[in-house]
Amino acid sequence: MTGTVLLTATVRPNTTMYLVQHDPEARLDQYRHAISTWATQLEGTSFDLTVVETSGATATELLSAVDPRLRHRIRTVQFDPSGSDASRGKGRLEADAIACGIAVVEQDSGPDQSIYKSTGRLVLRNARRLVHPIPLDTVRVRMTLDRSFADTRFVGARAHAWRTILLADAAAVDEEAGIYFEHVLAGAVARSAALQQIRIERFPERPHFVGQSGSTGRRYRRGFTSAVPALSLLTERGLARLASRKQT
Repeated sequence: MTGTVLLTATVRPNTTMYLVQHDPEARLDQYRHAISTWATQLEGTSFDLTVVETSGATATELLSAVDPRLRHRIRTVQFDPSGSDASRGKGRLEADAIACGIAVVEQDSGPDQSIYKSTGRLVLRNARRLVHPIPLDTVRVRMTLDRSFADTRFVGARAHAWRTILLADAAAVDEEAGIYFEHVLAGAVARSAALQQIRIERFPERPHFVGQSGSTGRRYRRGFTSAVPALSLLTERGLARLASRKQT
């Protein structure tokens, strides 16, 4: 395998801070749908699927909707959140869960694996156009122009970059203080890009999410998921070319 798509999942929430959807049965159904959809989308590609669950839900529960032919392409990881500081919010727990999943992937397949992290209850309509091998020392991410905020719903980098750069400052996440995972990851990426340690690369087109946000309850149906007006495909590609030139 060239890489993996890593989904974070919490069937029974570890914290209720800034969380709208609490019902475990509803959450489990959403995770089942997302995992099954991702497994089908990745069929025939060089990417497998990794699911990191943080509340004790079993692989049997999570994968029950997956085509049996595809289950061997799914790696399930149980993360014990007891060592994380839940008082700092679900973003801190998510960062720690991602780090756990990255470590397992690295151990299985080495530090050069391309890893796309996606929020576990969401799927991408255009996943097959976005999930491709990631060049060395490159991060694929959508960020604000001032690079102070990153869209962490879907981010890609190689395993080594995830461990040494993207997650390096995860301990700084403190949602009560208004410091979210989106800010911390953006800061780490921006600093490393300024030091020419990595190259920031935009996606060839905007990710089109489908599903429900656990934080706000918002449902994504038609792909218009940004807090700012949607970028046209032409604009997205233009920004990708501009970002590429500015990083060289």
